Amino acid sequence: MKKLILPVLLLSFSISFGKECKPVKEFYNDHERGWFYKEVCENQKEKQTQKKKSTPESEYHILTDTQVKIPWDKLDKLDPDDIYKLYKRVRKIAVMFPTKENVIEFQKLNIWMTEKGYKFMEQFVKVVRSDTELARYASSVPVSTIGRDTYLKTIADFKKQILKQYKDKAGLVIVVKQGCPYCERQKQILRFFALKTGWKYKLVDIHNVPNMVKKFGIARVPDIFLVLNKNGKPVWIRIGTGLHSEPELEEITVFGLYSLGEIKDNTYVQY
Repeated sequence: MKKLILPVLLLSFSISFGKECKPVKEFYNDHERGWFYKEVCENQKEKQTQKKKSTPESEYHILTDTQVKIPWDKLDKLDPDDIYKLYKRVRKIAVMFPTKENVIEFQKLNIWMTEKGYKFMEQFVKVVRSDTELARYASSVPVSTIGRDTYLKTIADFKKQILKQYKDKAGLVIVVKQGCPYCERQKQILRFFALKTGWKYKLVDIHNVPNMVKKFGIARVPDIFLVLNKNGKPVWIRIGTGLHSEPELEEITVFGLYSLGEIKDNTYVQY
């Protein structure tokens, strides 16, 4: 028994480096882990507590520099992260010590960084317009006013064509609830949608369709479903929850047809 106790004592001594460790009293109550699980040295705990204590003065950062100094000869070689750090420091000094020299240096750094950004954008545009693959992508996202207007008109014509094509093959089912203000507003919008597109829709009260509520997990109203007559069988898909404007109804209806595989080309499908 003595042979067993001696190595244990030596191991305990080597771990604590000669300092006495005592278990914290509350750890005796942890029956699942045992008191030894969280045994700590009391003097170590005291040191940790002392480290956490700090005076308000120790939390202050004194700005020692009062003059802006920018390494102009090295600026072009600095890492962008270092340039950003330099910019923040220069700004602090210029704000706290707004001498003429400090403000001038800060503004010169601003101009230098702006010119760097312009040079990048200039080269970026050149690359995008000259590279075959990038030019193809850029041309699909018009940024000019006339290009944007043409793109939007194309989308509108596409939606109009698709909605006209499927007006006799599909319809909308909207789950509503009596007393719901959003549902009342949605009903008004649906009338305009039907007049414009020729689509049919049906309103059902949530309390009258318990099986549908359970099947689709309906929790909010209005809840909008697209029903497509596919080979003589109705195919259902939820296309929106909540109040939708008339243009939004067009978008989600077209997207629903795309989701069901009726539209193969997604060029003008809005997500």
